Amino acid sequence: MVTKDELLDLALLSKLDISDSDVDKLLVDMEEIIKFADKINAASTSDVEFDNINDLQNVYREDKVVDSFSQDDILKNSKTVENGFFRVDNHNHIE
Repeated sequence: MVTKDELLDLALLSKLDISDSDVDKLLVDMEEIIKFADKINAASTSDVEFDNINDLQNVYREDKVVDSFSQDDILKNSKTVENGFFRVDNHNHIE
């Protein structure tokens, strides 16, 4: 079971603002999600083959080094450049 404190900790880590009126509903919803996940985990799969159900082979491509733009070309349209990097203001405020 998910406790109210765990839910509020998760909300804080996720940067979600949860009102007090939503906490009880979210606790019920999370409990239902966990029950569903437990039900799926309990399903027997020993007699079912799930490996490669889409018949895909080698879906990964090989990494290749290609030419890119110069740092100066990339930064030339930016209004705020500092020491060869984009300057971005810190908008990570926790109130």
